[in-house]
Amino acid sequence: MKFGFGGVHLSTTVRHVEEVVTAIKLGEELGYDYAWLSDRTRDTYVNVTAAALATSRIKIGPGVTNPFTRHPAVTARAIATIDELSGGRAILGVGAGNMVEMTRDLGYDVTKGARRVEEMVQIIRQLLEGRTVDFDGEFFKVKGLKLGFKTRPDVQIYVSAQGPKMLETAGAVGDAVIIPYTSPEILKAVFASIRQGCDRTGKKFEDLQLKAWLPVYITEHRADIYETLRAYAALMVLLSPISFLEKIGITREAYDVIKKGYVKGSHVDAKLEEEYGRRAREYITNEIVNTYVLAGNTQEVIDQVEKLRKLGFAEFGLWVPSPIPAEKRKILTEFAEKIIPHFR
Repeated sequence: MKFGFGGVHLSTTVRHVEEVVTAIKLGEELGYDYAWLSDRTRDTYVNVTAAALATSRIKIGPGVTNPFTRHPAVTARAIATIDELSGGRAILGVGAGNMVEMTRDLGYDVTKGARRVEEMVQIIRQLLEGRTVDFDGEFFKVKGLKLGFKTRPDVQIYVSAQGPKMLETAGAVGDAVIIPYTSPEILKAVFASIRQGCDRTGKKFEDLQLKAWLPVYITEHRADIYETLRAYAALMVLLSPISFLEKIGITREAYDVIKKGYVKGSHVDAKLEEEYGRRAREYITNEIVNTYVLAGNTQEVIDQVEKLRKLGFAEFGLWVPSPIPAEKRKILTEFAEKIIPHFR
């Protein structure tokens, strides 16, 4: 099983870009396989480049970038350049992006995100394969375009997905799927949607890499941290389809209340997140928190990762749950020393 790390607290809520580089260097020293840098606030490709220059082994890339703020051809050029610079260590995570607090704020029409991502991946893949691309899509038009340098055609493209349409897109065009759920009931629906995409393009489900993407808290006092996790779980609920949420007991009425109580900026501002957590507390049960978070003592976390492995996950991405440098170092170190060795 492969292990990586990333999240907004790795590369967004930092005081200085040097914190990003320091964390990636630490991750490489600790034996992580991948590092993912958020495409928000600071420029992700500048962050990735700085980290690539400071490391020699770890794979690195945007986690994730979107089809709104950059044309797919520009993204292809950027990731190919980073791959060249890093000696073949580039990976590319794509998704619809932060529609709530980035793409909509920039004035984009955020409808049909799955279709935009599908066109994005199709164009990027053809360009990385060295083709001259003619593409006439619903959202993107490319005519006679070719990257002007030799590129690696098999840069892995991960599609981050939470709802059925994006999961189907991931199955149709992705090399790997980034999935933020632990619930077996939800994962059954997740896999079904991915299979639909695979069937549409003639791919084998078994050939896809499944990557779990979850915050992890290693603690002997699991019950004590639930209050601090409810806000994060509520934020994840907002990004999840109601058809999945109903499987863990969230009704349409509860979802509407949670959505109404959202305060803009809560997912990157600790004080706003705490306030949002208080508003959503009544509806976010411990079971719902466990759907989006791995928490427990060392053996409990190992057992939870093992369950995901048995379900078919070949990779695990640690979503770093703290913006505080000392806490980040502690979390990365503990997970690397206590959890990863059991899967190597």
